[in-house]
Amino acid sequence: MKKNEQLRRELGSLNRELKTGSIVCLDCGSKAIGYSMPESNVAFDITTQDMRQEILRTIDYKIDDYVGEVERLEKEIRELQIRFNALAETREISLIDIISVKDDYGNLEEMDRELTAIIDEIEDIDKKLEFSKNVDAELRKDRNDFMRKVLISMNHLREVVNDGIETEDYDDLFTTNNKPYTGSEATEFYLARVYSLAKHVKHQLPIVIDSFRAEELSTRREDLALPLYEELQNQVILSATLKGQEAGKYDERTDVHSIDFSGYAVNHLLSEDYVEQFMRKLESFNVKLNVK
Repeated sequence: MKKNEQLRRELGSLNRELKTGSIVCLDCGSKAIGYSMPESNVAFDITTQDMRQEILRTIDYKIDDYVGEVERLEKEIRELQIRFNALAETREISLIDIISVKDDYGNLEEMDRELTAIIDEIEDIDKKLEFSKNVDAELRKDRNDFMRKVLISMNHLREVVNDGIETEDYDDLFTTNNKPYTGSEATEFYLARVYSLAKHVKHQLPIVIDSFRAEELSTRREDLALPLYEELQNQVILSATLKGQEAGKYDERTDVHSIDFSGYAVNHLLSEDYVEQFMRKLESFNVKLNVK
């Protein structure tokens, strides 16, 4: 009965939508979730809500059967106890009686010890389950608090980049099929998410955005977004393809280390004439390539 109750809780926990993505099989990529009956080769697809509910109802029926069986056995035990007490009161127990039931009594004592141990184990498991529920509730609260902070920072960047113009708030870390972002809005969304996660996760990894100026992000919005990225302690690498009239656009900025690759010859780094020079440069970083 306890195992079925635990199984019901586990299956019940799947009864929710994952707004931030999908559960998939790492081997085949399928989104289907299956439940296999114990000691059976039959597996049921529990991906759909209807199938999960059907299986949960079946488990409920089994739990009810176990409850009825437990109640029946408890009633039987009480009746036998009453009969035993009545026999003990109305009949003198002889030495022969004691000897004849000695072995059975010893077995009953062993069974009683095992039953007590099992009851203690069940109580211990119940306590652990209760503790797990409390931990899960705390983690759920922490996740919600973290998501709230991330979205606040994302919406802050969007407000700053749009220079106070009223915009719709972001309400999730991911876009959906019925609410995609396109053009400059897609670039803003990506910038907001990368900025907010770096700020709240506090990872030390470099931030690489390719391309920073994609999807028609205006110069004004660039100028408003860059100071926010300067607040981060991470190394920030932004790549951009500039139009001809925008050449040297970042040269005068003291807060940006601009590297212009427009003057580099095509395939310059792959030319055989520079292989030895390239190998020496790699060795200065303790990198050695085994090439002929």
